[in-house]
Amino acid sequence: MNQRASSQPKSQKPNDLSAVRALLTGLALAIFWLVLGTGEARAGKYDNYFLDADQTLDQELLEDGRLDITVAFGFQQEEPSDSLIPGVKQVVKAVDSFSLDRPAIARNVGDLDRALMAKDPNFRKTISHGETVYETTVLRGGRVVPVRVNVLYPTDRKSVDLLKSKFLAALKTSDVIIYNGHSRAGDGFPDFDRPAFGHGKVFSEDTFGGHWSGTEKHPFNRFKKQVLAVVSCESDKYYHTMLRNSFDEKDPANLALILTKAPGYNEDLAPTSAALIGGLMAGNQPDAILDSMEQSAKNYYGGDFDPSMPTLFSEDGFIKRWTSAPGWRLPPVAADVRDVKVVPSVPTAASRSVASVPDAIPAR
Repeated sequence: MNQRASSQPKSQKPNDLSAVRALLTGLALAIFWLVLGTGEARAGKYDNYFLDADQTLDQELLEDGRLDITVAFGFQQEEPSDSLIPGVKQVVKAVDSFSLDRPAIARNVGDLDRALMAKDPNFRKTISHGETVYETTVLRGGRVVPVRVNVLYPTDRKSVDLLKSKFLAALKTSDVIIYNGHSRAGDGFPDFDRPAFGHGKVFSEDTFGGHWSGTEKHPFNRFKKQVLAVVSCESDKYYHTMLRNSFDEKDPANLALILTKAPGYNEDLAPTSAALIGGLMAGNQPDAILDSMEQSAKNYYGGDFDPSMPTLFSEDGFIKRWTSAPGWRLPPVAADVRDVKVVPSVPTAASRSVASVPDAIPAR
């Protein structure tokens, strides 16, 4: 007689192979997260981003034992004047060539060259198409630190794509990136081409707004402390929020910003860049460096620095740094990050006062 199968399941011995697999999988995941967390902590130094941090900005930038700086000059010419009759204006737009821009570029690059050589006559120069590389060394804490300053500038139509790719490469490798040029009324930066053609921008806002092309490539170095200076007219107003909201890969504590609160002058681009570079090479304190940049903007101040005028530069994370926290991604911010009174787990960075600027100052 056949016996009915018992409704009770038989007890089974654990599968040793499955247990080993599970153990190895768990161990691999633990190692993965440990390595990832260690990499983040090592590169981002999250625990050191409190305002009473032991490490200075200088130490953070020199963590890899060298100082790499990229200075990019954009196309300097404006749109053809509205005072031209319409037909002539369109012709000027069509034939506008880089030859019209070379005097301004040559002056800026030449002024920066003289300023850098005055700060360190030992700079070695290498000149190529649209690029001049300066190399020297500085002593810091008893060790020799290599310094490389890469200056980019448009020379002709063929140089535009090359400059765009080199600027993107700088966002991955440079400790400090400086853009000197036009803000294009917030349409995008840096801009290496004639404004009538609209081809020279690395980051540009879509026609209907709300999205910035170029940011989806995650151009910044996720693990590197960096300083970005956008020295163009009212860059604080045009690009502060964009820079804080559009780059998911970049912890705000790892990106210090130097921006402008007012229209500026072409003649101040090289001196202010040299002040920033020289201050970083000397290991000066960030507030002293920013003061030196202000004092170098003589055309903006109409001569020597005038404390009664609104300051030209603003900063976010350069003097007083952000504190990183778990889940560091910032919430959406208002027009100016510095005006947000409460940011969960992340204190806002201190800033200079923002004041109105006289309308008489010519905009770039």
